[in-house]
Amino acid sequence: MLIEAERTAVVKYAKLMLDSGLVVGTGGNISIYNREKGLIAITPGSKDYWGLNAHPMQLLGHLNSPRMLWKG
Repeated sequence: MLIEAERTAVVKYAKLMLDSGLVVGTGGNISIYNREKGLIAITPGSKDYWGLNAHPMQLLGHLNSPRMLWKG
């Protein structure tokens, strides 16, 4: 799986945001940029963070030309 460590961290911190009361429900997004691979892992919109895992993560291409590479 592409940038698995980053995906796992996105899930971890999304759930920490819920626990700390920084967001409610599906509000807010978390993303991590892997400079070496030129990819961004970002939480999917309108998904409950408690049901989130590293697989339904959206990956975007380089910051200068963002494009969705994979979703699923």
